Amino acid sequence: MAQFSSFGLALDAGISITRSNQRYGFSIAYVHFGLYTYESKGLGLNYGYSLDLSNNIRIGAVLQNIGKMTKLQNEVPALPQRAMVGVSKQFTFNQFKNTIYTSFERNSLAPNIKLHLGNHLRWNRFNLYSGFSSSNDVLETSIGFGLYVNRFEVKYGIRIGSQNIGIPQIISIGFLL
Repeated sequence: MAQFSSFGLALDAGISITRSNQRYGFSIAYVHFGLYTYESKGLGLNYGYSLDLSNNIRIGAVLQNIGKMTKLQNEVPALPQRAMVGVSKQFTFNQFKNTIYTSFERNSLAPNIKLHLGNHLRWNRFNLYSGFSSSNDVLETSIGFGLYVNRFEVKYGIRIGSQNIGIPQIISIGFLL
């Protein structure tokens, strides 16, 4: 097993508009990552749409990472352009809200469609997340938690996959306007 340094940073700002039972979203993301002593930076645009149906069912579609990166050593890395469609169903019992998700992803860097399954359990300001994804010979599972404090949201998660590349940890800090 080799060891090397790497880092990744993504800053995302966006806006969403709700019209009746439809939602439209747009965001711009700044991406900066490094491997060993090399670094690359870039911008990506993201678009989304969802439609609320009856019985707390929502369907949606997303286009992500329409953009470019700067040169990393000898090559310009490609942002993984993604197109996803999915459906979710929310259940409410007492003070708990539970949402189950499923989506299909087409990614410009992967030859096959990826299936995602997930769960989001909310209780007051505390959130629990779990997920599973599968594509060809790659299986991944993830778990995490989040906490809302006023307008801030802090999330922490880990992902365990079948590719033996370690256990990535993700920390996300959000501020709602």
